[in-house]
Amino acid sequence: MHLDKETLSVEEEYEKLLKPKALTEKDKGKLLQSIADNRRADLRVCMTSNTNIARLQYRSYINDDQVAQMFELVANLKSQRRKQKLNMLFVNATELGGGVAEMRPDTTQLLRDLGVQADWVVIDGAPMFYDVTVHVHEGIQNPKYRPIGQREAEILQINSIANFVRMRSERVLDAVDIIWIDDPQPLGLIPLIRALYPNVTIVWRCHVHADPTPSVGNLIRDWVQGNLDSERDSILLQFLQAETAGAYKAIPLRADLAVFHMEQFALGLGLTTVPVYTMGPAVNPLAFKNMPLDEDVVSTTLEKLGVKSQDEDIPPYILEVSRFDPYKGPIEAITAFVNMMKRITDSVLQTKGRFVFAASIPGDNPSGIRLCRLIRSYVQALPVSEFPPWMQGKHDIRNRIHLLELADKSREEIIVERINKLQRFNPDAIKAVRAEVMEMRGQPIEEIMASLHDVGFVSQQTVDAVNAQAAELQPVLDTAVSLTPGQRTSLYKCIASLHRTKVTMRHTREGSLTGRQMNHAEVNALQTGARVRLQFSSKEGFGLTVAEAMIKHMPSIPGVLVATLVGGVKAQLNPDVGLPVEYHPDDIAASLNMYINLPDEPDEKYLQELYHSVSHRETVCKVSDALHDGFTMPKEERAVLNDKAQSYILSRFATHSNVRNILQAVTLCGTHTPSQPATLQSCSQPAIPQSTLKPTSLQSG
Repeated sequence: MHLDKETLSVEEEYEKLLKPKALTEKDKGKLLQSIADNRRADLRVCMTSNTNIARLQYRSYINDDQVAQMFELVANLKSQRRKQKLNMLFVNATELGGGVAEMRPDTTQLLRDLGVQADWVVIDGAPMFYDVTVHVHEGIQNPKYRPIGQREAEILQINSIANFVRMRSERVLDAVDIIWIDDPQPLGLIPLIRALYPNVTIVWRCHVHADPTPSVGNLIRDWVQGNLDSERDSILLQFLQAETAGAYKAIPLRADLAVFHMEQFALGLGLTTVPVYTMGPAVNPLAFKNMPLDEDVVSTTLEKLGVKSQDEDIPPYILEVSRFDPYKGPIEAITAFVNMMKRITDSVLQTKGRFVFAASIPGDNPSGIRLCRLIRSYVQALPVSEFPPWMQGKHDIRNRIHLLELADKSREEIIVERINKLQRFNPDAIKAVRAEVMEMRGQPIEEIMASLHDVGFVSQQTVDAVNAQAAELQPVLDTAVSLTPGQRTSLYKCIASLHRTKVTMRHTREGSLTGRQMNHAEVNALQTGARVRLQFSSKEGFGLTVAEAMIKHMPSIPGVLVATLVGGVKAQLNPDVGLPVEYHPDDIAASLNMYINLPDEPDEKYLQELYHSVSHRETVCKVSDALHDGFTMPKEERAVLNDKAQSYILSRFATHSNVRNILQAVTLCGTHTPSQPATLQSCSQPAIPQSTLKPTSLQSG
């Protein structure tokens, strides 16, 4: 039985096929309708990346031997599979926000440079699905988190089937040789793809800390290893039975490889029949988020974001770039900063010192909105009357704590998204609509819609619908990312000095950069200007923001990193390149318990008691000490640490290293047969020239 594209609109046949045990028929219908209503215009992501091998070579980030090694890996893969062409598909749950979305455009582009036909797909979802993925995200990192239930497992299965059906109907899977699935959200695709496309190599990549609660760990392990449970996974089994007439039972439904940042994460999930590979992610030194910036860009960005006034010099500030996520420790970070400020003796730092917590809330993490609201309440409830004079009155410390929600879509991108929800476009048509809307940037919605109708791009029905929603849409448009004239001017001068492409320079000058580019430029400016860059994580897969912070370098304001040594941060930070802090296990447990039990509407008394409680934690005290050391450290000493940190990261975690590791990982899939036990292959980033590395066979670790 073949379910075509229209089936996603909750057709009767689709409804009858899926028989949940815990999910009600009403909720099943609501979920399917919501998935249909929230469908992306195109599963494939339209990427913007100026990264290529030639530019990396030109800037001396990569040498000829390293390029030759990567071409050799691609040739070996083609030979291994007896293919003239190699097609690779990356699949994840969000296009914006988070480390995967940061890396994917550049790694995909570099693979294309190497002759691999690489594409990136983002799955459809719905609020019910995203609520469950938040639960899975928490449960994979916390062994004491509440168990996942049958209803939630069924929501994941239905969403997986809906996405599989769409991918198949749009022929996304037809020519694919390798599918690289990132994180747990699309995990249910593994048994579906394996059963119906048995010759495709499937790699599952886990980017988060793995120390799961049993029910979440069991679900992830079983879906990666293809051990579907007759009760819990009945919806997947119903679908596979209908599609294959039972033939799926003879097929091992597991992935070919599982990839983690660290060996301990692989051990945490207890995989036994799928081989494991360890590797870190990467930062792109050419990207908007990491390119060198000057004081003018930093100053205009701080001014736009309200961190400084127009006539003020760049103030001394501490920055954490993260999500509003319990595992990123926003309450602990604010508390450590406040307690550090109590001990500052320098008069300038006393009155000028600031703290900035900058976050983009990803589309797959709705709980971040709630946490952001609670953190704002926490800041306002700080017991200022107990603090020293330089933290009160006109220097009120609460006014020097900036919680920034950085948008990553432009006004025009939001308008195009709204249009596309009302009138489905094919990928080529939506590109034309997007280009037309960009030409009319800044104009009222009504004028944009009238113009699109005049040239035949949209129907009168769509025009009427968007215009009717204009009042509702306006608050969303008001939050869109944009650059001020000062930002555009300073960024243009900086980009021109870096020999960026003429197209990038023109888009900067005209204000037509993508939302992602503008967001990345602002994050870059924040990190570049920070005297101390902080990462107060209690759990971390790798912590890409740590590497991004460490490569920023502006001679006039050298920055030093303070971070807790959890997860992948241990691979990036040591006392020679920054200020590491051990996170006491009891404090990790206390932190997770605190966030779980935060009430929706805490009063001032509750929040002040919370501040005093958090202040006494051993790790918060140690981080406060490290912040004090970094904040008061002489400029020359910070410069030495900053130089060492930048060199350390670029020699180990640059984008081309990530591409090489991906190719090595996929190569290893061809050396494993289903009868072999799972083993571990590590690919740590070495301090030796990368051209000396060669792919090796799987070995026990």
